[in-house]
Amino acid sequence: MVIEFSLFIGILLIFVAILTPLSKMIHKDLMKDYLNNGFSKAPDVLVNGEYEKLTIGENDFFYVVNGEGQTIYMQNSELTPKLTADDIGLIPYDYNKPLTNMDDYIEFDSENYIYLDLDYYKNLVNVSNDYYILDNELNILETNIKTDKKFFTEKELKLIQGDFLEQWFVSKLDFTDKDGNALTCVFFREYNLKSRIGSDKRGYEIIKNILLVMLFLMATPIYLFTLYKNIKEPLNRLDDAIKDLSNDKDVELIEYIGPMEFQSVYSDFNEMAIRLSESKKETQKAEENNRKIIAYISHDLKTPLTVIQGYNSAFLDDKVEEDNKLEYHNKINDKVLVMSKMISELNEYSRLNHPDFNIKTEESDILKFFREYFEKKIKEIKFFGYDEKVNIPEGILIYKFDPYNMTKVLDNIINNTLQHTKKGTGVIFDVKNHGDKLVINIGDDGQGIPKKHFDNIFKPFTTFDEARREGGGIGMAIVMNIINHHGGDIKIREDMEDAFIYEITFDL
Repeated sequence: MVIEFSLFIGILLIFVAILTPLSKMIHKDLMKDYLNNGFSKAPDVLVNGEYEKLTIGENDFFYVVNGEGQTIYMQNSELTPKLTADDIGLIPYDYNKPLTNMDDYIEFDSENYIYLDLDYYKNLVNVSNDYYILDNELNILETNIKTDKKFFTEKELKLIQGDFLEQWFVSKLDFTDKDGNALTCVFFREYNLKSRIGSDKRGYEIIKNILLVMLFLMATPIYLFTLYKNIKEPLNRLDDAIKDLSNDKDVELIEYIGPMEFQSVYSDFNEMAIRLSESKKETQKAEENNRKIIAYISHDLKTPLTVIQGYNSAFLDDKVEEDNKLEYHNKINDKVLVMSKMISELNEYSRLNHPDFNIKTEESDILKFFREYFEKKIKEIKFFGYDEKVNIPEGILIYKFDPYNMTKVLDNIINNTLQHTKKGTGVIFDVKNHGDKLVINIGDDGQGIPKKHFDNIFKPFTTFDEARREGGGIGMAIVMNIINHHGGDIKIREDMEDAFIYEITFDL
């Protein structure tokens, strides 16, 4: 579109270059007609005092004055200009009309001045020049005219340019009547194209502007047709791509070289197509994940449920000896607890992954929270025969966190250790404040997990024999989700010997 607009402007500039000398030629022809036919016969009529025979325009008028500015004859008594002899002296001669050019407030030496440039036609080719430089008070600072005049009034400034009340072009003609009296005839012509041709430089500009309007009217359809042609093709391509997208078809990215505006549209479309493609893949992944969830739930619940059904059938058939009843009841209870834990974890995982889920954080002393947590947890750790290696620094550290979900993180990791390591294993919890980061190392000094499983340990529903996990395998996925909601990061420390440590980092 920018290219077409530039082409359109270029065409206009070419025509301007052609029309400028052409309009000047037209202007000269009109000027020649004016000089030849204006008031060339006026002197004879004026000398004989036959003023009524002087023919001028319908809305024009004139009057005759003597050297003192007294009116000798007035063609239209309804219009009284009230010009003094000094005023009449400033009026340009009819055969020497100025082509005025006044540039207001031209800046010289950081001050504002008025530059009045009066060009006169001596003939059809040669132009003479008079100028005045005035200050803002219209005082004459410089001129190339011999004059005793020191300043202009607003009225005089207009008169010297041949302008009267911005309605008439005023000019004069000196003559001597048959009685030898020196008189002056002052003409007032209403502004129109022909009079302005002889009065200022704007004559050919008016013609040029008319021709430019005609040119614009001719060039606009050409420009619009070119614009339509250049828009139609890219829009059709874009329309086809949108239809494919709406029909759930794979859309190839569109390469386009053309106007900048369409490049932007195509770029936005390609970006949208990429986002939709990624969204489609995420939806498919979510659907696949949901199918996995159903499969895992079916599989993991089926095993304990089968055991429960077997023991329950034995009770119903009265096949359980009295000495084994307590053992069977305990096994049924164990499997119920396993199922309850799996359902609880699944519910927690579903809650954390819901689009509307938000943790409820509050600013609090996180070091105090850790101390209070381990005051209670250490008793449980020691009760089950495990050692504790807890290091929490003294002092206060204010951090915005969710106490309920942070407790879930600690419980899941520590309970993993208690369930899948031998008694005597040490539970490690170490907190360090590194200025802009809070680093928490939590784990155990047990048998560890092979590095080949590191990439999958935080993925939901991932189980492996060496991984010290059983059931649904979503405990560590829940941990990572909660840490991420706090703006933190969790990873497995690979530089620890004889220990398996999760490193949790929060920005302070």
